[in-house]
Amino acid sequence: MPFRKMVNNYEIIKRLEEESFGLDLFRRGMLSIKLLDYKVYYERYILERKSHRKGLAITYTADEFNVSENTIRNAIDFMLKD
Repeated sequence: MPFRKMVNNYEIIKRLEEESFGLDLFRRGMLSIKLLDYKVYYERYILERKSHRKGLAITYTADEFNVSENTIRNAIDFMLKD
């Protein structure tokens, strides 16, 4: 059996979003729209992280989307899971 590289949740959700089949799953409610929200939060956090330390990046991202810092931390943790 060939070795399969582990990918994190972010990579899987990106692939689902790129394929029309994945978007159909979101539209039909078979996959939670929260996953797409988490993806957007994570991508914004990554941009903020380029110019700010982790804590400030989380704060700025949370403020931008009007969500709690804990929500951003949950999104980050979820996206980085293998």
